[in-house]
Amino acid sequence: MKTGIVLCIAAAAASLSLTAQTLDLTHLDRLSSKTDQVVNISLDESLIRLAGAFLKGGGKEVEEVRNILPGIRGITVRSYEFDADNIYSKADVDKIEQQLKGWSTVVEVREGKKQETTRIMIKPGNREVGGLVVLSAAPRSLTVVNIAGTLSAEQLEKLSGHLGIPEIDVKKPGSDGGKKKPAQEEEEEE
Repeated sequence: MKTGIVLCIAAAAASLSLTAQTLDLTHLDRLSSKTDQVVNISLDESLIRLAGAFLKGGGKEVEEVRNILPGIRGITVRSYEFDADNIYSKADVDKIEQQLKGWSTVVEVREGKKQETTRIMIKPGNREVGGLVVLSAAPRSLTVVNIAGTLSAEQLEKLSGHLGIPEIDVKKPGSDGGKKKPAQEEEEEE
């Protein structure tokens, strides 16, 4: 499933730019008291600059991340894992979706047996995209990632794993980065 999402992201967002569109996710903050598995990140433009100064290392990867940061206006991540099903309500997800009216879903993955849904949405504009949101909901987890600012798909990949952004492997469709996977690994991913 992860590979399919990666390919869809690449196909849909390969040349798109993102401009500021930050969601209000404060209604989710109450979920923190219902679990000890919480990721809660809210970085505005000034905090992103400050966080960039604390990035470890001085290699090429870190330098590329530092060069991307001036175009980002905000990063918001809310991620919760629960010990029981349905700790959050449909109303919690509905409040997020209400803010996404007029947005385009570019990727939607549903796993019916697991009752998991993951959507990647962009806000279309005249000549640019107005934001990126990843919304993943399952009975025992809820994750929302919102990135606002000028950012291409390649830059998103370089940011993955930094500043609380989950690992994202953006590849062009049909590209395996020059690496061939053993048949057993390909079967396990499906």
